[in-house]
Amino acid sequence: MSVARIAVLILAVLAAAAAAWLASSFVGTDVQQVQAPEPQIVTDEVLVAARDLQVGAKVTPGDMRWQTWPTEALASGYVVKNQTPDAMIAMQGALVRSAMMQGEPITNGKVIDTTSAGFMAARLGKGMRAVSVAISPETGAGGFILPGDRVDVIVTHESRNDTGRDSIVVSDTVLANVRVLAIDQAFGETNDDTGEKIAVGKTATLELTPKQAETLARSQAMGDLWLSLRSLEDTATGGPVDTGVLGKNRNTQARRGSAVTVVRYGVQSLELPRTGQ
Repeated sequence: MSVARIAVLILAVLAAAAAAWLASSFVGTDVQQVQAPEPQIVTDEVLVAARDLQVGAKVTPGDMRWQTWPTEALASGYVVKNQTPDAMIAMQGALVRSAMMQGEPITNGKVIDTTSAGFMAARLGKGMRAVSVAISPETGAGGFILPGDRVDVIVTHESRNDTGRDSIVVSDTVLANVRVLAIDQAFGETNDDTGEKIAVGKTATLELTPKQAETLARSQAMGDLWLSLRSLEDTATGGPVDTGVLGKNRNTQARRGSAVTVVRYGVQSLELPRTGQ
């Protein structure tokens, strides 16, 4: 073998060795980069819903759990365990004010403390009043009217003709699209004991404006009240509406002795409506 060929072979071996060394250096660098420790995320524990919670539901221990949450993502109003470790005990028995999905943080603004005197007032819209009316399975749509539904209020009464001698029984819708706040003392759709979506109660608490509350009181003095359940598709027209029917029925005889139940700050009271208005 000539000297030239031997020299070329030696150079080739040296070049291969250099290439192998460079390749191993790059691989080692990549491994070191992959194995570099990631920055640690600081976390806290936040109180969240353990399952979907509907409006009006009573919060139980099984409805809540502590969830690990990034500290930098904490928002105002979140219930943090290291700040309020007994929050789960304090939340028991509260009513859900805003529907919550599973895993959603529970805040004080989303629940109502039923032990406070103003828990019903907290459910009312600004400027609205809570007024209760007596109902039965016959006058309350067979018990299928639930808290959160919308109803029309119908009054059945006697109306005299212009001579004042003859009278007929008529029915008029005096209020429309009224929100039902509660049936008796139930504020949710589902019965806590049976799980059924039915509410056969003796009173229905309605959300009305002050003027509409007066209309309801006059209507109860005139005759019998009936609640007509509205379709879900008919409730997107805004708040309750006074139909103005009472102002047109001048020949209606007011029935004395009727009373309307008014709820103020969670306390019920009976008031006799004025007649002749």
